[in-house]
Amino acid sequence: MKSEKGTEKTKIKKILAAVLLLIVFVMVRQQTAESLEHGSLQRKEPGEGSSQKSLEAIVDGESYDINVEIAERRFTKKEAKKELKKAKKEIDATFLGDNKSLNSVKKPVVMKDSYRNGNVEAEWRLDSYDVINTEGEFVKKELPKKGVLLEACVLLSCGEETEEYSFGFHVFSPDLSVREQIETALEKQNQKNKTKKNFILPKKLGKKEIQWKAKSSHTVGILLLLGAVTGILLKFRGIEEERKKKKKREEELLLYYPQLVTTLALLIGAGMPVSKAWGRMANRYKKEGMAKNAAYEELCYTWNEMQDGVGERKAYENFGKRCGFWQYKKLASLLTQNLRKGSSELSELLSKEAELAMEQRKNLAKRLGEEAGTKLLLPMMLMLSIIMVLIIVPALVKF
Repeated sequence: MKSEKGTEKTKIKKILAAVLLLIVFVMVRQQTAESLEHGSLQRKEPGEGSSQKSLEAIVDGESYDINVEIAERRFTKKEAKKELKKAKKEIDATFLGDNKSLNSVKKPVVMKDSYRNGNVEAEWRLDSYDVINTEGEFVKKELPKKGVLLEACVLLSCGEETEEYSFGFHVFSPDLSVREQIETALEKQNQKNKTKKNFILPKKLGKKEIQWKAKSSHTVGILLLLGAVTGILLKFRGIEEERKKKKKREEELLLYYPQLVTTLALLIGAGMPVSKAWGRMANRYKKEGMAKNAAYEELCYTWNEMQDGVGERKAYENFGKRCGFWQYKKLASLLTQNLRKGSSELSELLSKEAELAMEQRKNLAKRLGEEAGTKLLLPMMLMLSIIMVLIIVPALVKF
């Protein structure tokens, strides 16, 4: 009896759960229907990318399936100004990096390309790049005791709104480790008296004396070194295979780039949204048995990302970064710019990019033909290396 009651309770719970899900489904459909009755769909917030909706349009009793791509919402002028203001505060909070004050900069500074989660783009300028480069790293390790005053200027842009932000900072010689100080002293000494036969080692490091000793070479150390070299040579085949795989991937990315861009340009030119064209190319690659290649594999990976919920803009940016080559980064930039600002000339830009890519492919094919002639040198170099090891090892052991 108890088991029958338990089974009955389970059935009741399942029925209640099903009813609850049905109620939720009906409510969601009702809310969607109400919003459509008012003729509006909600846009995604700035930075989230465009969204796609599948709708049903009814005209004179006839039903039509319509796919619509809705661009993300743009910042209003007031909102953009607020974002620029917040970006300035973010710069104030991040620029110093591990430094404590603008009056005493001894470590690298942080100059990012964008702020506010990518909503505000930044272009940095320094009045001099002799001390710190565009990456915020030190170019010179020795500066005057009084330091160097620099001015940084960053052009911030959010949508159509732009604003410049400038500030000064005082740079001093970076704090060096003892090893770095010794290396710097040796470099300075090496630049002096190059006409003399002897190289004079520095005797002091600041107020501390330096004692120099020649490192003695031992037979055991030599044998260990030669053993390591031999091990590297034995493993060379595996390393060479990895290098070939990497090279093959890079060649495939360059060789298939014109085809990828041309197909994308044709589909977009035919009126297809970018994301739908991207998905169609990915599905065609999987189903029609195209030759496996790195370019379309990355295209499929990007499509899977979008299917898994990654924003369209972020997915294209990831695509450009994974492929690595500037051509792919440029393509990703064109697509993300199209999402951010919209561009009726995207198809034309892609067509021009395809023409340029075809020309580059011809040059690549010519270079690959020239490289094929030099591949026979590799086995000869390997044999020479092994012979040298066999000759040198016994001689060094006897020595």
